[in-house]
Amino acid sequence: MTLEQAVMGVFITLKEPTKEMSKTAKAAGIYQNRYMSRSCDRIQIVTIKEILEDNKRLDVRLSFEVIRSAEKHTEVKQMELDI
Repeated sequence: MTLEQAVMGVFITLKEPTKEMSKTAKAAGIYQNRYMSRSCDRIQIVTIKEILEDNKRLDVRLSFEVIRSAEKHTEVKQMELDI
């Protein structure tokens, strides 16, 4: 998250998170998006079992902030044809 300057992160693991892992994730705080009414943990821990067996969805906000950030990193180059 620090390297990419991300406001949120998801840690996907094969095993159940330890108490220390959960404590560290909670210590990262809560993310409140200015465009969304709901908040969520800045770091979420999800197991593969939860994804596959429980059909758990990641609680990630796709919002105006995310879209604007993606637009900044996307370059569209149009090819010219020499006709």
